[in-house]
Amino acid sequence: MAQSLEQLRNRIITSIHGRRLGLDSDESLLGVKDVKRVVQDLTSASTATAINNYGIVNIAGTSLLTSAQVFLLSNPIPGVEVTINNVRANATAGSSGSTALAINRPSTAFYIRSSETSTGVAILINEGGSLTLMGVTTAAYQAIGGRGIAAVISGAT
Repeated sequence: MAQSLEQLRNRIITSIHGRRLGLDSDESLLGVKDVKRVVQDLTSASTATAINNYGIVNIAGTSLLTSAQVFLLSNPIPGVEVTINNVRANATAGSSGSTALAINRPSTAFYIRSSETSTGVAILINEGGSLTLMGVTTAAYQAIGGRGIAAVISGAT
């Protein structure tokens, strides 16, 4: 059933910001067109940098590498998503070398679940790939969507 922005705003029972933003009887937020997310842009010069554990992270290498670029994933926040994108700048056709990004955890404080039976300690994301992780506890991320994922690397938790 289609719902216009006006129809949603008419369901507001608790106003937060006039008629433009509020809560309905289900305690759901109404009246906004969308929620903007923080965007962090990193380059291949930022390797070993801790990436945000929220929002959108764009990692753009400036050249093809012979080994994977490694970035560190911050500890999860329960209920918060982070989307990591491998967007490579200055790509040239016919070039060779690895363009995969390695996303590692900096310590054994948490792990990454890619399915019910698989846990990992790192993720490889191919060029043009994207991965969305949801913090399910302070000790675990769950992969909830993605494309171009080369591997979730298993390890002891």
